[in-house]
Amino acid sequence: MTRTSPWIAAVILAFASAIAAHADPITGTISISGNDTFDNTQITFSPTTGTVYQASGTLGVFAPSISGGQLTGYLANLQSFAFASAPGTTVFTVHDHTVDTASFTITSLTSVVYGPGDALSSPYLAISGLGYFTESGYDQTNGWFSLTSSTTGITGFELVSSVGATPEPGSLLLLGTGMTGMVGGWLRRRRLMDQSTA
Repeated sequence: MTRTSPWIAAVILAFASAIAAHADPITGTISISGNDTFDNTQITFSPTTGTVYQASGTLGVFAPSISGGQLTGYLANLQSFAFASAPGTTVFTVHDHTVDTASFTITSLTSVVYGPGDALSSPYLAISGLGYFTESGYDQTNGWFSLTSSTTGITGFELVSSVGATPEPGSLLLLGTGMTGMVGGWLRRRRLMDQSTA
């Protein structure tokens, strides 16, 4: 009867745990509308909630649905921010009323275009930047966002996951390399034991 060494069993268990703990990246897009005021230094959402009007991929659980013949979207909590201190701001959070929660945190602004307006044109704001998504059951995933607004006070806010920007963690590679060495050692030891009993 063949008996599995306890440390081999432990290595297999550790590998299985690492695979189970590894989740998939967040995919897709989410778009939110809301009301705001702005100037050349900051944007303020008022009210502090917006409506999700489009969502896809893993973020699709937050997509609008038809209820009573009306299109209804999930409410997203929106965080106002000053442009100079935007990095670190979790600009939106949304819940699907069960266990799923998603958010987007800004890491940098790549563009801020502000037009104060004049007698012929209205003030406008266009912002783009980078950040990361979090979603229940998924890996934190990098993405980008764009936000536009005008004097009508309506914000169009689109956020897009960029899965390719998040590399596979090196921990699984290290674990795999360690396992290869341990299995190799076990095979050498097993061979020596077989030779000594022959």
